[in-house]
Amino acid sequence: MERVGILFIVFLVSLFPLKYDPPSLYDLAFKSEIILLGEIISVDEGTIEVRVVKSINYSASAITIQKFEDWICGKRWGPYKKGQQGVFFLRRMNDRIYPMGGGNEGEMPVHEDKVYMHATTLSKTDRVKHFESSRLEVDDQGYNNPYRGYAMDLEEFWEAAVSLKKCFTCNFSIMGKMTDIHLLCSAQQVEDLKQKNPVFRWAVKELQP
Repeated sequence: MERVGILFIVFLVSLFPLKYDPPSLYDLAFKSEIILLGEIISVDEGTIEVRVVKSINYSASAITIQKFEDWICGKRWGPYKKGQQGVFFLRRMNDRIYPMGGGNEGEMPVHEDKVYMHATTLSKTDRVKHFESSRLEVDDQGYNNPYRGYAMDLEEFWEAAVSLKKCFTCNFSIMGKMTDIHLLCSAQQVEDLKQKNPVFRWAVKELQP
């Protein structure tokens, strides 16, 4: 009976192939309720405890986050381990806090002064011109070999994420797509940020149709 059930699921998947549309950086910034930089201080069966270094919309010194569960269209960049550092884009659901993105795009590893964005989050074909391809190869610390993504200066990335959250707001359709965008900062503030911050400049360019 169990075998029949498995075959039926496989049959359904073949009829309705899975399609996953990964979030961009502005999707993560706009839709997240909490953004934080932190370090994993404990790992339990279904959760991790993260020491908060700095954050947006969160004031406590530590936070409990539900683990990302690997599935057919998405896998975390490595096993959860104490001491891992990362940037987390988070949402609340049923009184629990989860990383965003079906492909674990909402958890970005940090190593030294670089944050590593998942390759699917940089959706434009010209991304290679803007950012350094990841060469992060630290298997004993849980990273992919090499991590499939792009390396960015951590301070520039953090400023870009904060500025996206501060300077823009938008509405979403029932399917989760942006329907319109409203500017909260002045046009001059946005232009100044674009001039000095390459991550912000790229993200704002991605917002344009």
